[in-house]
Amino acid sequence: IRAHFNVLAWSSDKEELRQIKNDVGSALALMECHPRHNTIDAATLYWAGIPGNAADFPAEESFYTFIEPALCFFTAETNYKDSLSPFGIKMADRLSGKPIHLDISDLPMKKGVITNRNKFILGPSGSGKSFFTNHMVRQYYEQGAHVLLVDTGNSYQGLCELIHRKTKGEDGVYFTYTN
Repeated sequence: IRAHFNVLAWSSDKEELRQIKNDVGSALALMECHPRHNTIDAATLYWAGIPGNAADFPAEESFYTFIEPALCFFTAETNYKDSLSPFGIKMADRLSGKPIHLDISDLPMKKGVITNRNKFILGPSGSGKSFFTNHMVRQYYEQGAHVLLVDTGNSYQGLCELIHRKTKGEDGVYFTYTN
């Protein structure tokens, strides 16, 4: 198979960056791997490493290997797993359709991965941003979360009206403005 593996590290402190480089090199050496420190097209590799940008990956940066050694670097990869947290949203495995429970707010905050529960959802027109947000907001609301949503395109007015009717006017308040 053709493969490519990279470790991206950053620090504003040159001494810390040198230490990170040495630590990563030592860890790879323990696996009998010979790392190559890339300085020529590091920006291209960084860009290609962002989810959704794999098409920009330069093919000349890959190499032929057997699948068994290549899989040694995939120890952190797995199928989707249910979150142990009681709070979360119901989703589905994209390949099998199996329902899964994900906590993308509370559990990551408890683990120190994130420091707030804010969301920023970005995608092109028709990619499902509003569909997902309606899904997430409804499930959060049904679990007792307080939700404040800035809606610039009236995508969530229907959900607010549904909640407003369901709660006999207690929740689901939707404000709009005109110029």
